[in-house]
Amino acid sequence: YLTSRPLCLPGVPVLASGDALFAASTAALRSFVRVHFAAGLGKFLWALCLTPFCFGLLYRLRRPLPLTRQEAKAPALDPLIFLVVLAALDGLYLLFLAVQSAGLFGGAAYLAQQGIRYAEWARSGFFQMVGVTLVNLTALLAALWAARPGGRSWKLLRLLAAVLVGESLVLLASAAWRMTLYVSAYGLSFKRCMTYWGMGMMALFFLAAARKVQKPAASFCRLAFPLALAGWLAINCVPVDYLVARNQVDRYLDGESPTLSVHYLAYSLSYDALSQLERLDGSRPLSAYEGDWWGRDDTLAALLSQRRASARAACADWRTWSLSACLAARGGDSAPRPSGGGAVPRVMTLSPAAAFR
Repeated sequence: YLTSRPLCLPGVPVLASGDALFAASTAALRSFVRVHFAAGLGKFLWALCLTPFCFGLLYRLRRPLPLTRQEAKAPALDPLIFLVVLAALDGLYLLFLAVQSAGLFGGAAYLAQQGIRYAEWARSGFFQMVGVTLVNLTALLAALWAARPGGRSWKLLRLLAAVLVGESLVLLASAAWRMTLYVSAYGLSFKRCMTYWGMGMMALFFLAAARKVQKPAASFCRLAFPLALAGWLAINCVPVDYLVARNQVDRYLDGESPTLSVHYLAYSLSYDALSQLERLDGSRPLSAYEGDWWGRDDTLAALLSQRRASARAACADWRTWSLSACLAARGGDSAPRPSGGGAVPRVMTLSPAAAFR
């Protein structure tokens, strides 16, 4: 009976969606499960998915020699099939790069003639690059694995694969350049930092594919999986929120941005951003930073005081404790701070959404 109850829990939301009375009767139970077990269940599912890969990595480090068994041989297909696919992809990306170069060198005037906003063009490309990466790596690895080695067709296939890797890296560089143009105009945000990280990881995967092209006998996954794990650990060690807040505050104090989205920095980011907000004049109302759309008379000092109180409340319970909250609860005060020796930047009627679109 005790073991059967957890098995019945997944069926409760399904039944609740089909009957309003049952949904009302089980509302308290579903709310309790969602509040106390939803995060833990998600982490448990992620652990189940990642455990085989972590075990395989540790087992490989402990036992570098392969197991004695008959390895599966790759099917020896005619390279001509893959030559057509790779040649079509190379031609498509060559045309795409030609169009991209027109946008890069033509500037805002050329894009305006095409009916495209410059900001919209500059921030696009990341999710498209994810799809391009999946398609290119799949086609490239399948060709190197399944094609019959030897002969002039095999050499031509490796040449086309190398061209595909080079074009993919150029596409990544183009997307990174456009994102840099957008960041130079609107500053950093958490999503933009993660976009840079994602592009860097895709570049590493393509470099691993280039090694596979150079040495077809080498394993791509044996190099790509450690790179992915190292990249994930590295980005978790980088104080992204602190860097975003520092960039936005610097842009505001230098006069590069007429407004500053204080609420985005204080509430959408972690407590690491509070130390940068303390560089501003705390006695000024939030409307002086956010713009005239902010009708309340709250001051920056009051907002910082509220956030530090939240940090102290988070540190009081071990389940919500974090190093970021602990440092925010201990450091700083809510006293007004001068914004520097320069003149106060002018304020425009501009919403934070315009600065972070």
